[in-house]
Amino acid sequence: MALYKESMINKIEDDLAGRNQNWDALDTYLAEKAFKGALLRKGTAQSIPHNTATALTWTDVVYNIGNIYSAGLPTRLTIPSGVNKIIVKASVGFQENTTGKREVYIYKNGNGNYNGRATATVIPVSGTGAIAHVVSPVLEVVAGDYFEIFAMQTSGGSLNVTDWYNIWFAIEAIE
Repeated sequence: MALYKESMINKIEDDLAGRNQNWDALDTYLAEKAFKGALLRKGTAQSIPHNTATALTWTDVVYNIGNIYSAGLPTRLTIPSGVNKIIVKASVGFQENTTGKREVYIYKNGNGNYNGRATATVIPVSGTGAIAHVVSPVLEVVAGDYFEIFAMQTSGGSLNVTDWYNIWFAIEAIE
């Protein structure tokens, strides 16, 4: 029995030794396929003028895997090399005010006109702030593409986007 066990161990070790020549290629492949994504929160409330689409700034990084966020460009999440498909998501809250509507848009490369653009419109209810959730479909991207969240409201004056914990902006690379 001991001889059989030793023989099997030798066979397994020989088999693994023959495969070790591919570890570097496997490590490279896994590094390229590792999760990339970012999740940001608003650090402070931001005033949104009446009837003006305004890019939201993000200052609190929950995670930033793949260097998608740069503090020097606080409105953007930028696609790194090696990413071909993503999903963009956001949750945006407005301070309490029952006049008008609230809208949230996902912009790509500074533009709201692209296939798969996601938007959300919320009509506020008395006694609460309004929260809009927006999620894109799977979007094809290239390195350097960037995404921003724009907010607009029609309350008749300026209105804040809040800095609550449920206010966030995220990108998830899926390929």
